[in-house]
Amino acid sequence: MPLKKQNVMSRFQKVMSLAIIMLLTSGCLMNKAKQARLACENGDCQALNLKQAGQMSANPDNLDQKDTQHLFEVLQPTEEKEGIVVKVKSRKQCRALRYTTDFYTFPKGPLFWTDIGLVGGGVATLGASLAMMDNTAVFATLLTAGAGMAIYGATDLIGHKIFSRSELTRVERGEFIDCESWIQLPMEGEVLSYFPSLTEDTRSAIPLKKEKDRFLVPEYAIGFAHLKSPHLPAVDLTVNLEQSTHDKFFMAERPAKRAWLCEAMRHLSAIQIDEDPRKWKLHFSFHEDAPPAVIDWLYSDGRTVFGTHHKYLKRCPKDTRDHLATIANEVIQENPQTYGIFQANLSGVIRTALYKPSPKPTVTDKQRPVAKAGPAKTPRKKGKGKAKQKPKATDTPERKPPYGRYRCIHNGQIAKFQIRRDGSFVLSVELENGMAYGECPNDRSCIIKGVKGSALNFTQYFNQFKIRRGQYSLTLNNKIRCDLRK
Repeated sequence: MPLKKQNVMSRFQKVMSLAIIMLLTSGCLMNKAKQARLACENGDCQALNLKQAGQMSANPDNLDQKDTQHLFEVLQPTEEKEGIVVKVKSRKQCRALRYTTDFYTFPKGPLFWTDIGLVGGGVATLGASLAMMDNTAVFATLLTAGAGMAIYGATDLIGHKIFSRSELTRVERGEFIDCESWIQLPMEGEVLSYFPSLTEDTRSAIPLKKEKDRFLVPEYAIGFAHLKSPHLPAVDLTVNLEQSTHDKFFMAERPAKRAWLCEAMRHLSAIQIDEDPRKWKLHFSFHEDAPPAVIDWLYSDGRTVFGTHHKYLKRCPKDTRDHLATIANEVIQENPQTYGIFQANLSGVIRTALYKPSPKPTVTDKQRPVAKAGPAKTPRKKGKGKAKQKPKATDTPERKPPYGRYRCIHNGQIAKFQIRRDGSFVLSVELENGMAYGECPNDRSCIIKGVKGSALNFTQYFNQFKIRRGQYSLTLNNKIRCDLRK
């Protein structure tokens, strides 16, 4: 074979190999469009452009029977022999499904215009090869290159055309719709009474006893609702059924019944105190497996829980009142400064005396020194003459007012009472806006010159109050006790 012919054949083989490789690696644009379409069918349509969005119908096309929840309704409780019972109804709801079709297109990126260029370039190269038919080597090279470019570009554009349009059926999971009627809560349903705890993340929940289609609410739960919020006593419940959980409540009857409050107080387990009375907490233990239920010692209006419900607590059974005394004594023994608070709030409630810490002696408590004994004086004999008589005093000298700092407690309110050495006094109510001032001319009474706000509860709307002095305390108007502060 001549050498020139061999060179032409070798060059032709190389060009054909290049064309085959181009054909095998062709379709980059088509592959990207195909991958984007498959991803969109799986829910990821970010690589595609939305051409037309389908419209959802107002009414659902179907209901998902596997995606369900339950509605609950708590009927108003009734008082029966067994106690206070409630009935709970439930209704099953299913997820609404709506279908529509969205149309997407694959964007024309740089590869699209590259394929257009390849097709154009290939056609131009094929045209140029016809002019070089006399030169076999050049003709073969141009023919192969032009055909490869045209085939590559055309194949990619055809594939892009096929896969660039996508239709995706979109499912919208909408709201829950009733799919069953109201029925009594099934046997597998559960109702719990829950109470606030120390932290917001946890709460004390106790299952209610079930009797057929009724749930028995314990009296302490209703009593606790009145203790927590006397004006709006709400009994909080949680209903569980098939992984559906809803918090419900019902309003307790007003006014409160003594048995409810006494039963709740019977479960008082501790009193958590702080330097600030607004941070005091009452702990109730209703179940050994549940954390304690907790409420504040003070209501928003400044009244204490014990003081607000005083008329009910003093009529509780003896064992309940003794239990309150035991809890109070435990606190007083560890914190003696709380004695006056519990004395004021539990006066008339408990029959046993509270633990009274022994006070430290103060300057005002010191006794006068005893005079030393001297030689006995011989009494003079009365003469026959008429002895001179001293004139009788017409007025008894007034005793000085009991100056000092005192802490007064009345109906759960606390006030600071200061009597200065000049007889002037100031009474200011803690935690509230209230003050009174005036003058104490002696140790038996004080004249009120000005009063405002909640201090009226201590002055009782009089223009003066009587004072009765004790060893470590004062009593105002025979009602309000004020302890001397050390």
